[in-house]
Amino acid sequence: MNIASASDERYLPGLLVTWGSILASSSSAYIHFYLLHDGLSDELIDGFESRLRKHRSGFKLTALLISTDSMVGLPEFFFDSRMTYARLLLPSLIDVDRVIYIDVDLLCLRGVDEVWSHELNNQPIGVVEEYEYTGVDFEVIQKYSKNSKAHRYFNGGLLLLDLVKIRAEGSFTRCFEVLEKSTDLCKYYDQSALNAVFACRCSYMNTNLNFQLHDSRICSVEQLDRLVEGECNIHYITSFKPWIAPSSLMTHRLFCYCYAFFMNDEGGMRELLQSRGGLFACIKNALSFFKASALKRVGMGGAHIGLISEAHHRSMKVLWREWLHNKQIAAAFRRLRSKWDRNDGSD
Repeated sequence: MNIASASDERYLPGLLVTWGSILASSSSAYIHFYLLHDGLSDELIDGFESRLRKHRSGFKLTALLISTDSMVGLPEFFFDSRMTYARLLLPSLIDVDRVIYIDVDLLCLRGVDEVWSHELNNQPIGVVEEYEYTGVDFEVIQKYSKNSKAHRYFNGGLLLLDLVKIRAEGSFTRCFEVLEKSTDLCKYYDQSALNAVFACRCSYMNTNLNFQLHDSRICSVEQLDRLVEGECNIHYITSFKPWIAPSSLMTHRLFCYCYAFFMNDEGGMRELLQSRGGLFACIKNALSFFKASALKRVGMGGAHIGLISEAHHRSMKVLWREWLHNKQIAAAFRRLRSKWDRNDGSD
């Protein structure tokens, strides 16, 4: 099984959880990981690999330093990074026929065995549909594809790539051309270009393989048991990454708990089982909600004060419910650890 991801130093915590959870949740099949990076030190890479090997052997890691020269002029993504475009270099970087590309902000509780075995049906790429797509990229897809109306927009965070077909077609070179010629139309950067180039030329996989999490899609306490048992891979798609902008929400706590697990941080895991942080966050959101509501009533706070008030109210209710059910949450976290401990295949 071949798996590739792109990361800089800021995203290494996310990469540790993504690859670590793949090793913990997937089969015992041998995995060749490809790390695309823009200047990580050998010391960082060796330390990262040793963390993974403490939990499972049976994999190889190849680090590939990439040049960002071809990306100059393309818009930067989250946190002034252009590493998102690195996946478009994969056909020329690695000499394999088939590879899974995965973003480094996924918690893979379901694993990726299903991705690797997915039948592409003569299509060059396997994808998962975008959740609640609003049509923001319709113009660029319409410009470069005759099938824009029939196309089901996909998320670029998990892709199964037939590199033989992609090389033969020059598809990823075409993606760079779309980005360079229609930069302003590509609202989601290379994901926009991928959808324009592969419109109606992709094979769709189970949506639970890339469960995209954001404000309108919050996992409930009732879903947690199913998550721990491997119902889906959670994709933290917004800029509020759990290791960069930590939240007391259950799903962020789950990600951080898994990070502490792979770091062998027993104290960190114990702290994340506690409910104090969630209660404090609930109180903070309640105060912010009352303040925003008061400003709205007197016509102050700007045009977006109503949306701000609703957001704080929504967070307050979710955090309160999670605090009330923290024993259930902590028990589920412990079950996940026990499950991964049983699957431990370290040297």
